[in-house]
Amino acid sequence: MKLKILSSLFLAAIAFVNSYAFAAVTYDDSNDDAGYAQTGDAEVVQGASARANDIIITYADGTTADISSATEIIIRLPDGLNFASTPKYKVEPSTSSLGLTLKDDAGDPTISSPKVIMTDTNGDGGMDRAVVETSTAAALTTTGYNGDTLTISVNVTADSDATVGLKQVTIIQEGKPGNEVDLVNVIKTAPT
Repeated sequence: MKLKILSSLFLAAIAFVNSYAFAAVTYDDSNDDAGYAQTGDAEVVQGASARANDIIITYADGTTADISSATEIIIRLPDGLNFASTPKYKVEPSTSSLGLTLKDDAGDPTISSPKVIMTDTNGDGGMDRAVVETSTAAALTTTGYNGDTLTISVNVTADSDATVGLKQVTIIQEGKPGNEVDLVNVIKTAPT
C-alpha cells in the first residue's frame, strides 16, 4: 500500500507496497464545529484540551479493493498527548450506500456510530490509541472503495509538561508501518 501525506506545511510521500491499496492522508484546518473553533493550524496549550486538525483519508487507486474488510484503522498519539474524548468518524462513500463502512458495537456496519476501542499504550492514565475496524459485510467484499473518504475528528489534551511544538499522529492501516500526519501544535500559553 502507498500512503501519501499532504498538508499545507509540507508535501511528503511515504510509500510501501502491497497488492491492495493506495490512500491519501491529509488534514483539515477548518476545525470549527462542536465549539472547538480553530483558525489555521490547530493549537493546544500545555495542560489544556483543544480540537486538533481533522485526519482525512481518501481511498483512491482505481481498483475495487482499496481496503479489505475486517481491517483495523489505528490512530496513535505521540507522548504528551491524550484523547480528550472518543474520536468521531465520518464516512463519505463515493457511491451512495456502497463502499467503506465501519463496525458498530454489535459488529454490524454503520457510518454513524462505529465501535472505537481506546487504549493507554504508555501508562500515563490517558487514552492515546484509538482503533476502528472496517465492516465484514458480504456486500463490501465486491464493492470498490475508490474515492471513499474517512474523516477522523480528534480532541486532544496536552500534558502540562508536553514538549512545545508541532505534534504528529501515527496512522496504521492493514497492519503496515505507521505513517505520520501533522495533528496539533503544542504551545505554552493561549494567544491573546
